[in-house]
Amino acid sequence: GNKEEKQIACSVNRFWLDPNYVVVFFLASLAWVLALHPSHPFHLIEKLSFGRLYEVVFCIVVALMLSSGLRLNQTWTYLHHLLLELERSPIGPAFSRLKGTNWSPVWGAGGQQVEWTNIAKSFAVLEQIKEDQEQGDPNEKDPELLEDIQRANDKRKEIHAIIQGENAGQYSSLGTLFNELQDVFADTLKKAMAILNATNHAALAEDGESGKDDATVVVNCCKQEPDTKQERRRHMEQYVALRYVAFIRGALGHIRLWLILQAAVFSLVLLSLNVYSFEPHRSLIWTFAAVFVILGGMAISVLMQIERNHVLSRITGSQPNELGTSFYIRIVMLGAVPLLTLLATHFPAIGHYLLSFLQPGMEALK
Repeated sequence: GNKEEKQIACSVNRFWLDPNYVVVFFLASLAWVLALHPSHPFHLIEKLSFGRLYEVVFCIVVALMLSSGLRLNQTWTYLHHLLLELERSPIGPAFSRLKGTNWSPVWGAGGQQVEWTNIAKSFAVLEQIKEDQEQGDPNEKDPELLEDIQRANDKRKEIHAIIQGENAGQYSSLGTLFNELQDVFADTLKKAMAILNATNHAALAEDGESGKDDATVVVNCCKQEPDTKQERRRHMEQYVALRYVAFIRGALGHIRLWLILQAAVFSLVLLSLNVYSFEPHRSLIWTFAAVFVILGGMAISVLMQIERNHVLSRITGSQPNELGTSFYIRIVMLGAVPLLTLLATHFPAIGHYLLSFLQPGMEALK
């Protein structure tokens, strides 16, 4: 997943969109501005400079909505590729064994507390992997893996020393230590994935040799001891799955924020048109209806793919390729307010009725 991980990180962190999305952004923005009649978009009783100022700010806000919608689609496209790769990888079934994990698609607790919980679970699994390495076959011991685990424990001790007040003067270095810890986690992940891939190829080779016609079938009637090699493999799979879940949750957290941003900004812009009547603005309303359809279509498409994804369904314990009740609840919660503001703009009677609820508060502000 190295290539996909970099693309996801760049999609979230970089200011500019990918070239294809930049072209789409400028074409969509140009079409919207031309439909707005930029030379004379509003008839106002105020000075012309007020209309120009509002027009400029208006275009900036629409550009913000378009760019966030395209970035949402771009980030999910790369994340979807990574999830497909994880589903095809040997660690795919490991996501089903994670307990108490939820990727919080739109609503729910998140942030640093969730990440710290994931880090704590990762350390617990690393201790199990360390015991497996020390107690297992010496020929199978990986010194580099043990060294990375020790480095992670050292970083953890440094962080604890600062938090517990032993090195209280070094609080400013906590961010750097957490970044270094994430780097060590990533190095450990690479080592674990290399071991898993090697053992997986070996297992496939053994299965191929044992599939001969003269192979004997052994039936064990008594209770067997657990396979230590299988347990060691499960521990590594669990660690890899935990780190990928942290990465996936981070990317989906940004998608959640972009969805909320679009809904909030769209509603506030249309509310401004209802509070102050700009005439003529019929073409403006229809262009906003087109923006609503485009952004809403992208948002629904992304949420549908997220709900149906196999890896995310393994993590949440839901059924893949199915849209549950939670999906429709999220659609309603995200789209209800923008849809109402759009209808209020198209039909003034609805707008006056909705504004009547805000009238007491506006009078109190006066």
